[in-house]
Amino acid sequence: MKSLLLSLSILVQTNIAIAQQPVPTESVGPPTGGEVAPVPPIEDPVYDLATVQMEPEFPGGQVALMSYISSHIIYPTEAVEASIEGKVHIEFVVARDGRVKDVTLKRGVNSLLDNEALHVVRGLPAFKPGMMNDRAVAVRYLLPIVFKLT
Repeated sequence: MKSLLLSLSILVQTNIAIAQQPVPTESVGPPTGGEVAPVPPIEDPVYDLATVQMEPEFPGGQVALMSYISSHIIYPTEAVEASIEGKVHIEFVVARDGRVKDVTLKRGVNSLLDNEALHVVRGLPAFKPGMMNDRAVAVRYLLPIVFKLT
């Protein structure tokens, strides 16, 4: 009986000692001398164009977007000399504030044309943002840009 009481006593004391130790907080990355690294904020979800209630809108609409692109594209001289044509697909996100961000090449033709398309899309002015449940939301947008020599 004494050994049972002694075992229970040791068990209880151990549990009390463990319970009194500080609980580690969640951190990101390696410990830095006792400091806890901040947890990065959760980013807003990015919706696909087909799923939002109201799509992002370029100032002046689609016709103005195509006009902007055609007036800002400079067909690279080397591409003209090599008769390079094709359709470049650029993906970007229209952020909640309308800014164009996260511009990436989805399907390219040639690095000359790809880089020109990326350059022009990165320079797009802000859109009217997409809407979901009466809230501005970030929306993924895919834009094909056709390079055609005439």
